[in-house]
Amino acid sequence: MGRKKYIGQWKNGEENGYGVLVAKDQKILYSGKWKEGKQVSKESIFKK
Repeated sequence: MGRKKYIGQWKNGEENGYGVLVAKDQKILYSGKWKEGKQVSKESIFKK
């Protein structure tokens, strides 16, 4: 099994704003700010 890339989920579905990163099983990994579809800050909200 290979590692899957995480998918960025944006609040309100916008390119810019606040969002979370989720794994393929929908577990939330990080919260952070997004700009133009890219994560510009990363804060861990769940420890693995």
